[in-house]
Amino acid sequence: MTLNKNLVPGANVAAGAVLATINSRGMSGGDPNETAYQNMLAAKRELDRLTPLHRDGIVSTREYNQAEAEYNRAKTAYSGAQSGSQVVSNISGTVTQILVADGDFVEAGTPIVIVTQGKQFTLRADVPVRYISNIGDKLTGNVRFVGSERIFSLDSLNVKRQSATMSTMNGAYMPVYFKIDRPGADLNLIPGMTADIYLMGSGDNRSLVVPISAVSEQQGAYFVYVSLDEDCYRKTPVTLGRNDGMNVEILSGIQPGQDVVTEGMIFVKLAESSGAVPEGHTHNH
Repeated sequence: MTLNKNLVPGANVAAGAVLATINSRGMSGGDPNETAYQNMLAAKRELDRLTPLHRDGIVSTREYNQAEAEYNRAKTAYSGAQSGSQVVSNISGTVTQILVADGDFVEAGTPIVIVTQGKQFTLRADVPVRYISNIGDKLTGNVRFVGSERIFSLDSLNVKRQSATMSTMNGAYMPVYFKIDRPGADLNLIPGMTADIYLMGSGDNRSLVVPISAVSEQQGAYFVYVSLDEDCYRKTPVTLGRNDGMNVEILSGIQPGQDVVTEGMIFVKLAESSGAVPEGHTHNH
């Protein structure tokens, strides 16, 4: 396979532009395009043989028409090059990734180049099978793309659900597809990038939750700081449940109505670690 010499990541290509040329000479089973070429020549010879005979009434019109149809089929099957074929872009866009090197051997179906228009992306979430029944028609959630700490809600990105299919599985997961139309420049999306997706389906909404920023992790255990008065806090162990990337469910450790530190928790933790106050009874200065 030979790549177009001007093909580099970031290059703009037009629909129909040649991206690469594949030479199939010597391939196992023979060159299918070369075979199609030889079939076309043979059909042409047969048609040329029958044409004067049909004109003189020696062969029937039906036999002549069959030979002509066979030649047309053979001509359609031949791509126009005696060996190999061209890979063309079916859209106008920008080359974002070249998946093979010049001179590589490729098989039918091998991805070669990714061309994107930067206008529409498909987001796939692999959902554990046990949660599929909790996914309703009005699906909401949050997403954080790799390399970024920023979390976006699917609603704020105008993400539209395409389908949740029961026909395909990836191990114990089933895919749910979303479409992102014309994402903002601050997203900086690249085809193939990964993301953490937090889907919220139908179910019991009577849960005690706190912002993830309120939770401190220490040696595998989780804590929050409960406010006792204006300057005094108690370090309280908690058991965590599910989270949506922004808030986390508290299964045990605190009760509804208790005040916890949700912003600046790190400063309370640092004051505790400094040894200025006894552990478990922290003052915020």
